Amino acid sequence: MDSSVLQNLKDWRQLVADAEGCSAVGIISDIVLEEITVSKPKDIGSLFKIKGISNEQCFLFGDAILLIINSVSDKSDYKVPNDADSKENDAPLSVSRYLDYLNNQLDGPPVRVQGEISSFNQSGKGIFFSLKDARDDSVLNCIIWKNVYELSGIEFKIGMEIIASGSSEIYKTRGNLSFVTRSVEMVGEGALKIAYDKLKAKLQKEGIFDEAKKRPLPLYPVKIGLITSKGGAVISDFMANIGRFGYRISFIDSRVEGQLATEELLNSIRTFRKKDIDVLVIIRGGCSMESFLPFNNEMLVREIANFPVPVVAGIGHEKDVSLLAMASDLMVSTPTAVANALNESWEQAESKVKISEQKLFGIFNETLHNQTANIRDSLDTIKNAFQKIFSDFSKAEESLKIGFKSIKDQMVDIKRRLVGVFGPVFRKFDHSIMRTRTDLTNTLQKKIFVAFNTVKNGNDSLLVSYEKTLTMNDPKRQLKLGYSIARVNGSILKSTGQIKKGNTVTVGLHQGIFESEVTIIKEDNQ
Repeated sequence: MDSSVLQNLKDWRQLVADAEGCSAVGIISDIVLEEITVSKPKDIGSLFKIKGISNEQCFLFGDAILLIINSVSDKSDYKVPNDADSKENDAPLSVSRYLDYLNNQLDGPPVRVQGEISSFNQSGKGIFFSLKDARDDSVLNCIIWKNVYELSGIEFKIGMEIIASGSSEIYKTRGNLSFVTRSVEMVGEGALKIAYDKLKAKLQKEGIFDEAKKRPLPLYPVKIGLITSKGGAVISDFMANIGRFGYRISFIDSRVEGQLATEELLNSIRTFRKKDIDVLVIIRGGCSMESFLPFNNEMLVREIANFPVPVVAGIGHEKDVSLLAMASDLMVSTPTAVANALNESWEQAESKVKISEQKLFGIFNETLHNQTANIRDSLDTIKNAFQKIFSDFSKAEESLKIGFKSIKDQMVDIKRRLVGVFGPVFRKFDHSIMRTRTDLTNTLQKKIFVAFNTVKNGNDSLLVSYEKTLTMNDPKRQLKLGYSIARVNGSILKSTGQIKKGNTVTVGLHQGIFESEVTIIKEDNQ
């Protein structure tokens, strides 16, 4: 491979790309240039056989490529010899080299020519037509490749006034000067409106716009394909309003205005057809009907109507809705409205989660309140039981004291009255009384202690039950199990939304507490 020839081809390609305002590989790919360098075709026929080169590329750039391969590395240095040169070297120029010289002079940035179609003929892959100037009958012979013609979406008719964009070139095999047309647009909003209405009626009759064919957006779209111009304000509006719901947006930069945008939009749509996306979004701002022309192209409309996933079109226009938007599954007027449509299901889900969260915390608070009331009631029951035990015991003790005092007083009185007469009997009787007193005391004490033990055992069981209830509901029990309670400024943490990097978090454990500074915050994606 001749590296110098390849570099000359690349330099020439870059000059053309700069003039066209596009990328270098958009003119001819590196692989094709390398194949040309290796095979070194001698004529247009050989160039057509190169794998990967299109008919249009051969027609537009064939002569320039052949000129470079034949060691003319810099077109600007190539010139026709002047008279002085002719005297030194009488060798005449070949026809081919002279035509190369003329094409070199004609080569330049594309121009736009307005005229009336005076002839029209299709031959093979090319369409030959003439543009006539109505003022002086000047005629320009033109050619447009069939694929470019079909992409324009305009049906040529004799007498139709159009604007053709391209550049002139002499076709060497015929010696004819032709204006190589790269894009076509109709003249006047009236003509555009007529073409718009005609195509709209045709597509409507086919059912392209039927509501029954509209597909709903995915419930929770994530993978979004976006087509618009990176230089417009619409992409900023869209990105500013799209929610933070984990979207993965794939973007293709494309022209969205003028006839030259049609091919870029079509290629972008076909590229996304091969990608894994949930929804395709096409957006642009409002414009005149002339600038709006690409979005009324029949090929684009059919591509959208048959796209494998739902399509959202945010293409604003004051007068007429674009046919592309009518064929899409969802049609809105602004990029902001597109973002809102994509956000809607996510926002509803977020609202439902918040409502469920509120219900959950409400149930928790109610349960906690009820359990707190149960614990309070249990404590009151225990307290009342103990008070009753102590009260009954005090009453029993007081009754015993009163009973013993009464018996003692009676015995003393009887003893005093009978001691003198019934001394011996009294002593025996006193002995019996003392024994009776002892027996009575022992019997009463037994009954009291049995009753006390019965009450005590019952209350012990009740206390054990209450103790279990208190233990099960004790928050410190969770700490013993390894859980902890995190607080910021005294408030218990429930979500990462309550903290920021640099906050101090107080963490309570089963034994002791510690403080920690927040350095990393991770959102829960589930």
